[in-house]
Amino acid sequence: MPFPAATDLGVRRLLAAAGQAPSVLNTQLWRFRINGDKSVELLADPDRRLRTVDPRGRSLHVSCGAALFNLRLAVRVSGHQPSVWTLPAPREEPRLLATVHMTESAPPSALEQELYAGIGRRRTCREPFSDRRVPPWVLADLRIAASREGANLVLPNRRATADLLDYVAIAEDELAGDHDYLAELAGVDDRGNPLRRPAGLRARAPPGRRSRRDP
Repeated sequence: MPFPAATDLGVRRLLAAAGQAPSVLNTQLWRFRINGDKSVELLADPDRRLRTVDPRGRSLHVSCGAALFNLRLAVRVSGHQPSVWTLPAPREEPRLLATVHMTESAPPSALEQELYAGIGRRRTCREPFSDRRVPPWVLADLRIAASREGANLVLPNRRATADLLDYVAIAEDELAGDHDYLAELAGVDDRGNPLRRPAGLRARAPPGRRSRRDP
């Protein structure tokens, strides 16, 4: 089954949705490659990787995973079912993270349509969290969503949460003196030259305050 109507417009709609996914510091570390009219390949873009902020490439893969989710969702809303092969050629093409094929399927559900409609409205908020507890039904929905993706959402208790916040504060203090880290946050390299970023995107969202204040 070819992509929607096998037209450039149909493909552009899919890739536009994928390209609106969140990524570390808005770097959009992905590339898409059209393979005839049957599949789309998702590749990592190592030229945009933040070497200091993301030394192990974990955020690169998380960002590309978000783009893959949007692509899958856009395929569903087009009335098709995405079939995904992850890491299909680790030796031949290490940048290739996934290949998405399409098969015939039932129309999208109301939830899938609602999620798709929210792609263009998504924003990253770096403001501090309030003290209001997350409702239990929201946590339950998050666990279900994680399980559907083959993951297990673990919610830390109060003691573990306090420890995590302490670790974050310690890391922030250490990174505050790292010149290379601060340069990447500012969107420049170690020589002050602008980092390669997608045109028209801000380097980062407005900084928030620490999630936990020192006593």
